[in-house]
Amino acid sequence: MKLLIIDDNQQLALSLAAYFEDEGIDSQIADSAELAKKVFAENTFDGAVVDFYLPGADGATWIEWALGRSPGLACVIYTGSLTLSIQGRLNQFSVNPIKVFQKTHIGAAELAQSFLAPDKTKSYPTGILD
Repeated sequence: MKLLIIDDNQQLALSLAAYFEDEGIDSQIADSAELAKKVFAENTFDGAVVDFYLPGADGATWIEWALGRSPGLACVIYTGSLTLSIQGRLNQFSVNPIKVFQKTHIGAAELAQSFLAPDKTKSYPTGILD
């Protein structure tokens, strides 16, 4: 399995990548949606961990773009927002449900499980979702 981690918080992205590596999951990091588009176009990914608030285009815009190219891509939004309301907007583009997790509620282990065992992952929604 290979994941693209998109987060402008470099320390958090490196921490997630290190944890995923320990779990046998390869990953690459991009710090913006624009860089993520380039990385995604040059590689094959099974999933993406995406921060919502990024410099330039937001995470939801990147997910819409990526799902237009790879409808089976598993995506998780990992955000610090307490009131993010975008789930309905994104699920219309994907064959997989888009999960939204609040950074302060779950750690890397639970985030990894959302990819490794998606049917067994508990839901930790953030704020109000459509």
